Amino acid sequence: MRYIDVLWGARESIRSGRGDLERKREANLQLLGEAVYRRIADGDGRTLEVDESMREAVRAILACDAELAEMAALQRAHDSELAEEATRNAITNAEWAMVDDWDDMTFICPNCFTRTSIELDYCVGCGQPVKDLVLHGVRLQIEERHRKEEAAQERCPHCGAPLPERYKMALFCPTCGAKRDQPSAGATVR
Repeated sequence: MRYIDVLWGARESIRSGRGDLERKREANLQLLGEAVYRRIADGDGRTLEVDESMREAVRAILACDAELAEMAALQRAHDSELAEEATRNAITNAEWAMVDDWDDMTFICPNCFTRTSIELDYCVGCGQPVKDLVLHGVRLQIEERHRKEEAAQERCPHCGAPLPERYKMALFCPTCGAKRDQPSAGATVR
């Protein structure tokens, strides 16, 4: 199973859970409203005595609100990751389609997750310009490549600064001046 499918499944699961919680919250609000109505209808309407059923309904509503807030934050995080993964896939799909398959030149829009043709000017799902979506994807691809290159680069154990290739054999860090334990073997100082 592709990673984007896993992310999409998780997003839908969260969305479904949020719907269940919202229905539970509405049911508790309705119970609270009925209890308040009964108290007012049974009395003169000037005072309202809160009983345990009202307190229980309010506690249930507050618990739903807290869970809904957590789920909303989780869904935002999934949506962000899903958009990045969709954009990466879109660029891969677009590059592949341009080279290999002229019949299916499509990508997944990172904004609305709709499959859109790169031949169109605007996404059919959200109306964003396709060229902007593809450029955003290329930008993400370049940033990812830079992150990988930076992670692979040797760093000073004292300050964490990257050590350029020409300083791999240096005995001291060119950034902080700390003595290095063992310079890289095979590199030469230029």
